[in-house]
Amino acid sequence: MEFEVMRVPLPVQVGPGGWGYGTAIIGLPGTTSVLFTLPGGARTPWCTVDLPTGRILRGTGMPGPLRAALFPSVVADDPRPWVLGAYGLGRLQFEPRPTVTDVVRKSLGKWQTSLVDLGSDLLGVGHRRTRSMALVNALDGRFVKRFRAAGGGIGYGLPNGQVRILGLHHAEACDFDPAAFKVTARHAVPYGTDAVLADDAVIALVGERRDIERVYDVRELPDEGTSVLSTAPPAADDVAVDLGWNVLPRRVVVCGAIDLRVRREESAPAGTVQILGRDSDGRIVLGTRTGLVLLDQQTLSTVAEYRTVREIGGAGLCAATNAAALIGADEDLSVLTVVRW
Repeated sequence: MEFEVMRVPLPVQVGPGGWGYGTAIIGLPGTTSVLFTLPGGARTPWCTVDLPTGRILRGTGMPGPLRAALFPSVVADDPRPWVLGAYGLGRLQFEPRPTVTDVVRKSLGKWQTSLVDLGSDLLGVGHRRTRSMALVNALDGRFVKRFRAAGGGIGYGLPNGQVRILGLHHAEACDFDPAAFKVTARHAVPYGTDAVLADDAVIALVGERRDIERVYDVRELPDEGTSVLSTAPPAADDVAVDLGWNVLPRRVVVCGAIDLRVRREESAPAGTVQILGRDSDGRIVLGTRTGLVLLDQQTLSTVAEYRTVREIGGAGLCAATNAAALIGADEDLSVLTVVRW
């Protein structure tokens, strides 16, 4: 398989550290464009890029770097997508001008990463490392309550009308009842980093939990009243701090969305970071630290791979055109690399 590569200059000047892996690049359903934010301040500008042509549409008002998005049905009372930034939740609109409106910040907290459709006009907002989520009214963005659930990256409907929230970082899946506003069941799943829903299955990137072991050395800053991280052996007057854990991706797993039973699995290609989704031919597209890998959906074997000479800052898939966008792949970090196959 051959790849076609196009480079699109972006309307931004990127300094050192301007991009970091985790930058969300999201395909807009029903289009050939992707959505992402550009480096900036709390009101980070955003843009869309049409991957076949490279046409750029720039917008304003995003509450911080983009983390997630939800796209309601076109027949919904308000079809505007919900977008989650590092500093709040808002509505994306393109007319009369591209901007984000109706921004909600109160009670959500900063740095959230997950946005889940819980049905019955409810949204779940959380962080993949936390064990609680904020319940939000999807009609007006009003905070409802907080409930205990691993802040997963995806949620999907079950036959009984409930919604399953997949929290791989905590190795837990929760079934949420939107009528009762509560979790009704919890299921053990492997530790993992990313997942997507594919028809009646979940494709997940799972791996090995590694606890983070660090201490705060309070002796180094006696006057400032603050502390710094130290990797030195703990002393008697050091205060131990639990910094949680990371998960090292090891395997690509396909399991049933309802029964969560593993159907097939294979070792993940070297450097795999996330599952971008499936292309128009059903192939699984993985984002790696240096590019893309395409897997056969049945055997999970590698079909093709595209790798760059440098580590990238993020990747996103536009399945409609079998194309992906890569940030930071070019020597000029202000260039978006578009890869088509």
